[in-house]
Amino acid sequence: MKKVLKVELIKNRHIFKNVDIDGYIYDEIRNIRDLDYMKNTVKISIDWLMKKYEINDYMDLELDLYVTGLTVALIEVINFCNLYGV
Repeated sequence: MKKVLKVELIKNRHIFKNVDIDGYIYDEIRNIRDLDYMKNTVKISIDWLMKKYEINDYMDLELDLYVTGLTVALIEVINFCNLYGV
């Protein structure tokens, strides 16, 4: 059974009313051209969330991603999820 986590793309970029956010992918993004940083950050963040919520396999994770802009950041999350079956 999949565990659904509600996750912000970028921490505290917007306030989401009536939603209990479980975490975020990016704390901040200083350089939108640094794709290596963004790719690594996605993996680190998702691995941390999985550990926090005791999820053992990427296939057991489902993300409800609250997008707050920055298309390139969103694309990196989509690429990760596609690659790992999230």
